[in-house]
Amino acid sequence: MSAKSVQGPGGKKPASAATNLIAGGGAGMMEALACHPLDTIKVRMQLSRRARAPGNITDSNILQAKKRGFITTGAEIVKRETALGLYKGLGAVLTGIVPKMAIRFTSYEWYKQLLADKEGNVASKSTFMAGLAAGITEAVFVVTPMEVVKIRLQAQHHSMADPLDVPKYRNAAHAMYTVIKEEGAGALWRGVSLTALRQGTNQAANFTAYSELRARLQKYHGTTDLPGYETSLIGLISGAVGPFTNAPIDTIKTRLQKTPAEAGQSAVQRIVNIGNDMWKQEGIRSFYKGITPRVMRVAPGQAVTFTVYEYLKASQELKSALGSLITSTTQRGILATIQNETIVPSGTISSSSSTFTTDLSNLQSHIQPNAALYILLRRADSLASPDKSLVAVTYVPNSAPVRQKMLFASTRLTLVRELGGEHFAESVFTTEASELTSEGWEKHLAHTESENPLTAEEQSLQDIKAAEALESRGTRGQGLAQGGRIAIRADDEIGGALKKLGQGGTDNLVQLRMNGSNETLELVSSSSATPSTISQAIDTKEPRYSFYRHDDASASIVFISTCPSGAKIRERMLYAASRGNVVSLAQNEGGLKVEKKIEATDPEEITEQVILDEFKVEKKEESKGFAKPKRPGRR
Repeated sequence: MSAKSVQGPGGKKPASAATNLIAGGGAGMMEALACHPLDTIKVRMQLSRRARAPGNITDSNILQAKKRGFITTGAEIVKRETALGLYKGLGAVLTGIVPKMAIRFTSYEWYKQLLADKEGNVASKSTFMAGLAAGITEAVFVVTPMEVVKIRLQAQHHSMADPLDVPKYRNAAHAMYTVIKEEGAGALWRGVSLTALRQGTNQAANFTAYSELRARLQKYHGTTDLPGYETSLIGLISGAVGPFTNAPIDTIKTRLQKTPAEAGQSAVQRIVNIGNDMWKQEGIRSFYKGITPRVMRVAPGQAVTFTVYEYLKASQELKSALGSLITSTTQRGILATIQNETIVPSGTISSSSSTFTTDLSNLQSHIQPNAALYILLRRADSLASPDKSLVAVTYVPNSAPVRQKMLFASTRLTLVRELGGEHFAESVFTTEASELTSEGWEKHLAHTESENPLTAEEQSLQDIKAAEALESRGTRGQGLAQGGRIAIRADDEIGGALKKLGQGGTDNLVQLRMNGSNETLELVSSSSATPSTISQAIDTKEPRYSFYRHDDASASIVFISTCPSGAKIRERMLYAASRGNVVSLAQNEGGLKVEKKIEATDPEEITEQVILDEFKVEKKEESKGFAKPKRPGRR
């Protein structure tokens, strides 16, 4: 997509909200993991205070308090709090990063379309305003409460290596709970005006600089697709612009959000007082504390964000190839792969017969046992038919490199949405070449017809109705467990086994498995086990979900998820995506109180000590009443 237009290639509509959600959220997650230590150092520097003597602001007036740069600050954090101290507050960031990035990119595209002219072109001032509005939007809805929790965690100087050094805030969830309990829910939006101003100016500067630089490079190269290193470079440059424009705002905001509100002071009064104190006591330089680590964090972060965001989009060549496929009467399909950080076409599949299944034989010469592929196929038997619907096949063999598996598996839905979901009647994920033969396709059809599948719209409507029924009746209904974006089917006997587990008895271990062929949750066994025998009871070859009730803690259950390293990529994806729904099913249907969760690769990791340690923590936290005092004994 051109950097200064809201239209897609060939005048098509721009990336959908779903594409922005996946691309922006994935980009933001990578940015947070890579750059969070620099953010912690920045916050510590902004909260540090160095007084100066009254009078003119000169170096000679600075008192002898030692100045600490970002390297010294970082080294001190590692020395006193271990390296994990640099990641304080990461939980709050990861919780909010996906909605933050989704709102940022989606709202930016929406505002840009709103401000575009009739031809779909966007002026520089409109780009600036779209970025400003996007920054304010994300600040109000996500960033402010996330920043309050993050800063409270980052400001704590407790040692991560000393278990006796117990901080006030244990984690992001506990920090949010404590802030709401002690200061009210409104405290989560403390400094919202400054946060909105910071985010707005940040994104206005970032998107304006990025769009201008990208447009110049696109004009220079004569193409809308730029190499990955150039996207990273202009992302790096644009990311450095924002911090220099609003450093004073960010420093005052950090100090404001770190402390509770003071009685009798409005938000504006507190902001003015903090600014005055900084000016009088620390000088003008205090407003730029932490600028070095902030630029070092934000600039590379923007480089990562823009690179990944562009990376998850389909290339112009692929979109052109798709247009040719839809109108062709001799071409059955196209092949695509990932090259140079872009999804590009890699070949075509001709039609040599009058049926779809027979033409599948033409695929075999293109399929390799260790290379993943995207395959887009015309579904109608006759290519002259008015039916132009497509089938999107993602072929990821088990022997493909792990990185390739992850890339293709995570971007397959994005590819369909980017090319236009209205073109595709079906999306298929395969791991074996035999599945892409006429015989394999017949088995696929027999399987789908036996389950009487719904269309995407019908399935979505059914899921919504099931969720509403679950909300009103508290029952699963039709064996459907609903949670998040994925619905799973569950056998009827699972509910009974989970209820018995919660009621007590000798059977204290319930094991479940996902049937990969029909994606149904099945009951494996309900048996008795001790902490020392759990590892032997759980299967070592297949993934398992297990619920264990310890004899000494019948009120709570530990959920154990195991996925052996030898499991197929499809199984690992299925188990990872369904884990949360299985826990919800146990809580809603079985009435279980799932307080502990253990994830392991192999059951051998679930040792007796691991189980006992989990319940030992629970016993420590139990509230014990005061013992009745004993009277003095007689002499």
